Amino acid sequence: MGLYDDVKCEYLLWDAPEEVQNDTFQTKDLNCMMCIYTITKDGELLHHIYEYYDVPEEERPHYGTPEWDQNTFYKIVGSMGSKFIEYKKINYHGIINIYTIGDDSEWWEYEIKFTDGKVTDVKRDIRGTNYED
Repeated sequence: MGLYDDVKCEYLLWDAPEEVQNDTFQTKDLNCMMCIYTITKDGELLHHIYEYYDVPEEERPHYGTPEWDQNTFYKIVGSMGSKFIEYKKINYHGIINIYTIGDDSEWWEYEIKFTDGKVTDVKRDIRGTNYED
């Protein structure tokens, strides 16, 4: 399984149905640190930058419940918060594969080629068939 990054693709995927185009894709071709990226309509790659902080105990979801005192796990739930800071443009040069599973269980994978920070080519990888649990 492993870690991956999420990619929102606003750039037109020529053959994708609306639910796939609007879905969040995954990739293992960037940082693999559970980061969030957007490929804009103009073909630029943006990295979403967040600031992370500790949530005070009294603001966590299980604070004051019987579970809080019985299990350390409940003290950890909700212990980190995040605040969006900015988009950082990435001058990417290379290929990023993004993939998702559509509503009909079909595998959708695209090879997105960037040259000097802009999308220059999009190819659909049709190796996959229907995904079965």
